[in-house]
Amino acid sequence: MTATGFKVGKYEFVNIVVNSMDTRNEFYFPDLPNLRDAHICAISQYTAGVISLDPNGIATVNNADTQQAFLVLNINDKEDIKIPLVSLIALNYSGANLSSQNGYLPFAGQVVRWPKSYVKFPNGHDAGQFSICMGVFYK
Repeated sequence: MTATGFKVGKYEFVNIVVNSMDTRNEFYFPDLPNLRDAHICAISQYTAGVISLDPNGIATVNNADTQQAFLVLNINDKEDIKIPLVSLIALNYSGANLSSQNGYLPFAGQVVRWPKSYVKFPNGHDAGQFSICMGVFYK
């Protein structure tokens, strides 16, 4: 079930840069001071169709890579949530239309250990440089 009417309290835009020709399949989040001990309400994934470049001018992850990636969240010192990245897309761009994908996937207020959390591409990813961009709604 998705949350279409929740109220935004706090929001943090986060991203992971995947460098050109990087052959790793797991990319960890940096330390995110504003999200330490924060209770997560929702996470949104942004693809190239919605945001073409991250704040540093790096191309955003493409749809093909998003469709085969997983977000792995560390909660209570274990990999507690493993979710397909594509399920976190709240906005979609098709042709000339920007549309909602039925709201945001709500979380239950978990506290995430971000430096131990990562995005995994089990089958590899695009060889070019790109940025995995997300929005984290929290309390």
